[in-house]
Amino acid sequence: MLICTMAVALLLPLCYLPGGEKPVFPLAVVPASASAMEVRRVTGLSFSAPADVPMHTQTFTREQLYRGRLLLLDAAHPLPGEAPDPATVPIATYGKGVVPVRALTLRSGQETVKALSDLFSQLRSHGVTGFVVWRATEPVSSPKEQHDAMKAMARVRSLEAAAEAVHTRYAHTGRESLQQAFSVELRMPLPGTALPDERPLEETPEGRTLLMLAWRHGFVRAGAEGNAAFCFRYVGKAHATAITYLDVSLEEYLALLHEKRVLTIREHGALYYIQCSPASGEYMAFSVPEGAACEASMDNTGYALVACTLPNEQTKSPAGS
Repeated sequence: MLICTMAVALLLPLCYLPGGEKPVFPLAVVPASASAMEVRRVTGLSFSAPADVPMHTQTFTREQLYRGRLLLLDAAHPLPGEAPDPATVPIATYGKGVVPVRALTLRSGQETVKALSDLFSQLRSHGVTGFVVWRATEPVSSPKEQHDAMKAMARVRSLEAAAEAVHTRYAHTGRESLQQAFSVELRMPLPGTALPDERPLEETPEGRTLLMLAWRHGFVRAGAEGNAAFCFRYVGKAHATAITYLDVSLEEYLALLHEKRVLTIREHGALYYIQCSPASGEYMAFSVPEGAACEASMDNTGYALVACTLPNEQTKSPAGS
């Protein structure tokens, strides 16, 4: 019997089906480093361009690239000045009652809210109803804003308590990704309280179900620890599928693409083709499949990426995939 890694164990319901049926998605050999990544028993994933698909050139502007969803954001990679202000909508309104929120003021990107609606609908079909959007898009805070918040809290709290509250509010792990319109923090409130359940998602049945389903709707986790472990970024199905298949973090995924440059995935007849190239100039040209829906993004480390999706009827899945 094959032995899955702990990271893949959460996806056992997807990896193994009764009666020896073919897995829903392939497994990757756990690498010692990104450069050592290898794929085993996977005919539908390769680090090469698809040979059976006609291509054409598509050009993206630098502005389009900075509107993308793959910017690496953390303490070492702050939001670049070229990134536009997030375009957001009220989650409660655009979620049409399907997406529960902790506060009616929470906002996110329209595509993100649509993906959340689909995710929460599937969670309900699996009997999971406890999650709510705990935090969503938050603007970048200025030093003046933090100073004003400190003064306001110091009026009703001790100086030490006020400083701790401001630190929690503005400097918590994972807040960087909430500066764009693609990330949300999903939590289960503790019964009868206004506090979130702090147990890791891996330790609860509801959390494991969320992890099992999120990537199928284009979401990946922002990190593995602290608040980031509850923060999910909408990157689209192509990137979310690749990150899940390879069992890597977003940062590891970007590093792998820097080296490999291309990645092709075939799943149930659909094709995802992902490319990476050093960013330069005001325009970036990529060779993309004809008829594909393409999404481009900077990655905040000097590279540009484009993910292309071809619908089922336009691809030819290789034999045995």
